[in-house]
Amino acid sequence: AVVDVVLDEVFSWVDPRTPTLIDLACGSGTFMTEAFRRLAYRERRRSGRQLTYPELQALLTNNIFGIDRNPSAARVAAFGLYLALLEEVDPPTIWQSVMLPKLIGTNIIISDAFDSHSLRNRTFDIIVSNPPWAKGMSSTASAFVASRNVPVANNQMAQAFVWLSEEMLVAGGRLGLVLPAKSVLHNRSVPARKFRTALFNDLDVRVVVDLSPMRRNLFAGATAPTAVVIADKPNASRATSGEGSEDGRELVHVAVHPRPFAGIGGALVISPEDVHVISGKQARSRPDIWKVLVWGALRDLDLIDRLRGRFPSLGDVVQEREWSTGQGFKEAGEQPQHSAAHLAGMRIVEIESVLPLLSPQSHARLFDRPTMHRPRTLSQYQAPQVLVRRTLPGGRLAATVLLEDAVYSSELISIAGSPADAGHLALVAATISCSLGNYWHFMTSASWGIERGTVELNELLDMPMPPLTEETSQATTDLVGRAVALDTESLRAAMDELVFDLFKLSSAERRRVREGLTGGLARFDADPDYLVFANDQSLRRYRQTLTQSLRDSLPDLDVSVSSKREGAYVVTWVTFRDATETPVDQRPSQIATVDTETILRSGAMTPTGATGMVALPAAFLIDEDTVYLVKTADSDRWSYDAALDDADRIFSALAFGN
Repeated sequence: AVVDVVLDEVFSWVDPRTPTLIDLACGSGTFMTEAFRRLAYRERRRSGRQLTYPELQALLTNNIFGIDRNPSAARVAAFGLYLALLEEVDPPTIWQSVMLPKLIGTNIIISDAFDSHSLRNRTFDIIVSNPPWAKGMSSTASAFVASRNVPVANNQMAQAFVWLSEEMLVAGGRLGLVLPAKSVLHNRSVPARKFRTALFNDLDVRVVVDLSPMRRNLFAGATAPTAVVIADKPNASRATSGEGSEDGRELVHVAVHPRPFAGIGGALVISPEDVHVISGKQARSRPDIWKVLVWGALRDLDLIDRLRGRFPSLGDVVQEREWSTGQGFKEAGEQPQHSAAHLAGMRIVEIESVLPLLSPQSHARLFDRPTMHRPRTLSQYQAPQVLVRRTLPGGRLAATVLLEDAVYSSELISIAGSPADAGHLALVAATISCSLGNYWHFMTSASWGIERGTVELNELLDMPMPPLTEETSQATTDLVGRAVALDTESLRAAMDELVFDLFKLSSAERRRVREGLTGGLARFDADPDYLVFANDQSLRRYRQTLTQSLRDSLPDLDVSVSSKREGAYVVTWVTFRDATETPVDQRPSQIATVDTETILRSGAMTPTGATGMVALPAAFLIDEDTVYLVKTADSDRWSYDAALDDADRIFSALAFGN
């Protein structure tokens, strides 16, 4: 499916030219083989006849190229191309009388792609590749990066291939690369940001497909998140045409999730909610936009921006109040050791006991290690301080306040202040542990929701903080005192009410936070083959929100919203009546019959030219005074924000015919 996704984007069915294509890390040749099949099919349709063997051979030898340093892989690639060539021959028995072309050494080069070889100084119309994801560049790649002065974060080999692809691409050509999503999109380090800035400045990035939610579905045994980047190399006319100006450039972002019918025909399945258009400026300047759009949407970006704009970050508070931050001791017995005598006899915090606002417990034994790799200074362990678990018990953040001196491991992050700050630190712990803190980190964290369920200190320091006053301090201290007597859900509800009020979140924003968190976590933590469907309660809330939103927009009309489940689909119909007519609830209910199989067949008959990625079948129909919506029952398609989006769409269709 990923190969088809890339080729769908880089390969044109209507371009009169026959493009040259190269895979810079061809491996067994999957990209090259499928590209040749597409070229042969296109030429056959264009000419209206079967191609002769000499024509097919010329198409292969003149247009398809690859490089790989592994001789065995190169031979497999050549064999695959020979089979693809013979598959196209008619009659199929002609292979008995033809001579296969020499490919190794001409079209397929056994070499390091960065080294000097016969294709190194050529340029190509299309470059596709799934380059090595190794952390650590070869000597030739390092020399290339240094000589071109291009940014590469953390010696990522795949990023070096991006710049080699740009160099070997003709002006106006297009590349499609399968890259590690974590390092290319989600890493927030300074080198990673420099790489992304250069990527979006130097290339016209057209499409970014983030496959992180599919990390356990794509490749057997692999869990590293994947991304596909499609980009054009600007031609000389871009600067004068204005078409590629910074203000005008836009790209399509697609976050692919497990969906109903996924895998049918080998294609990735997406819904309209998975697709967003963002500006080039956002792509360059917002390092968190990629993560937010994996699990959220533009309304989530707006809420995050509002919180950032109105409230200081935890990092600002730490700096203003002169608090300290850090992590506990690190053992690492194989690493150099340092004296830990200054910690002897101190209590050791049990990591598992660090739960939201509950007092942490201690080991039965006291600290007695003579040495540690990183013991930390004694001041690191002085109370009061917030302790935050880097891992997520029960899939949620856990932070509490430690009110007595004790040592702990590096699996705990600490934020420490003076004894007078104990109440303020308790509010920090409540803000981290509540639904808003979890929502913030799930939407913005570089790891949680992408690869691993962890949180880092720099991410904690980026989150917004409510006002720290004597009143808020006392309110949180009181909650800490009651925490032990509350069950998990009651404690979570109490934290939410406190923090939501301090941030002055509207009822709509509170609902967005809760639904975005619970829905996102359910999908992130689910088994790869498990789909999260909307339940009756979710559908009822959807109908209520859709009804209220349409009534607010169309006050002169009575609005009635109904829905029903039909297999993997939900059918919703919205009926409008003039307010002066008989009220809708006094009329007999009329349930429309929607043939979902017909919808599926009609979608299949629509020629899109895409084989790697297809949209879920759906319907939006207007019949006199009734609007019909048909969507699959995925939970995120029937959320609060989905209801607002559908209301906007219905209003636009009725008011403007869009």
